[in-house]
Amino acid sequence: MIAMSSRTNMKTMSRWLIFLSVLLGIVMVSFCSDAEETEIITGQETSPNYIPEMGQFTRSGGTNTGGGRGCSSGNFCTAGKQGPGGTYTSTFDLEDNMTIDQINRGFDMNYGVDVESHPSNSVLASCVGGNVMQNSDCRDIFNLTVTLLDVDNVVHKFEHEIELDFTGTRPFAFSQVIPENTFTGLRGEFELFGIDAGFPTGFFGPRFDNPFLTTTFDLVTILETEVLNIIDLQQEVEVVDIQEIEVELEPVEPEEVEIATEIVVEEIETVELEIEIQQPVEPEAAQEEMEVTAEVEEEIQEAEVAEQDVAEQETPTETASAEEPEEQQEEQAEPAQKKTVAQKVKEKVAKKIMSKMNDKSKYDSTNQVRTLAVMGVLGNSRSFFNAQATLQDTPGFFSGATIPDSTLPTNNIAQYLMFGGSNQAHSEIVNSQWK
Repeated sequence: MIAMSSRTNMKTMSRWLIFLSVLLGIVMVSFCSDAEETEIITGQETSPNYIPEMGQFTRSGGTNTGGGRGCSSGNFCTAGKQGPGGTYTSTFDLEDNMTIDQINRGFDMNYGVDVESHPSNSVLASCVGGNVMQNSDCRDIFNLTVTLLDVDNVVHKFEHEIELDFTGTRPFAFSQVIPENTFTGLRGEFELFGIDAGFPTGFFGPRFDNPFLTTTFDLVTILETEVLNIIDLQQEVEVVDIQEIEVELEPVEPEEVEIATEIVVEEIETVELEIEIQQPVEPEAAQEEMEVTAEVEEEIQEAEVAEQDVAEQETPTETASAEEPEEQQEEQAEPAQKKTVAQKVKEKVAKKIMSKMNDKSKYDSTNQVRTLAVMGVLGNSRSFFNAQATLQDTPGFFSGATIPDSTLPTNNIAQYLMFGGSNQAHSEIVNSQWK
């Protein structure tokens, strides 16, 4: 078990070392400005078919797709000497499935078509001297031509002429290698030609079906040269197999150990705790407010007593009417006298307390509390918030008349006076400048 584990760990470590070496190489290459690029072919890809179905081909000469003599419906037939023969043509663009770089690297091109031959071709002889226009029937001929163009210049042209010497349908396929090039673009033409050689009427010539053209090109990945060198170096590193080492370990017999423990339980004395709940201390602001309130009330009482004495001394006795009893005069004068005294006292106390406040410190916390206390004591709290008299609107202040909307009456005279007078004044200003 130990040997196998060691071997596995060593292999894993070797793989990690190789990975880290490659990664280090990539990082080093990224900082090297003079590193060369190398293309590596990682695989190949084959394009889809560039050629459409026969129904999308352009037709010329003697062609027929059914209904003519010798051609059933759905077939793409060709004529004899009266055409002479028939041609089917289609175009394609290699850039539909390839990039310019892939085209310039070169590629393989495969193309072909299925051809149906008339049964007579298996027994007829070849045309004399290849003359398909001879007066006697001979073996039919078909041509397949692929032309490649860079812009409008023909760069490659591949022609295949086949003599039909069989009966039924046979597939024909061809392959070409397009070498490395500098084309700026690449498009092509796919042409099929067939003729019923030596026969003057009908559409008994070659019949075409399933045309195709594909390309096979390389898939390329660009790597730095230094990275490739590092990879090659790592491939040369030999991984040394670790030899298995068997280690026998003798079992160790555990010794018996006696542990003597004594548990001592001590009694815990019970302690009675007396908890005193203290009342919360009033905040400093509340204490200041109570002190200021008491001070104000005390000053008010002192001022009331003094003011009452002064008022009694200044009140004349002859103000009372001789006709009214003395007791009634005293009852009527007492409330008015108290009201006057209370008002004077409040004013004096307010001035006295406010004069004690320094201008620099009148906005501190103590003076603010003092001000609130004075307002609470001196204010008429019972009648302060009584309902106030409601202001009454003047009757007839608002009328129902409205300004006419969207239409304004025209006043030609006012317009003339306004604009004419303005123009005249402006002219006088201009003339005064020129004078």
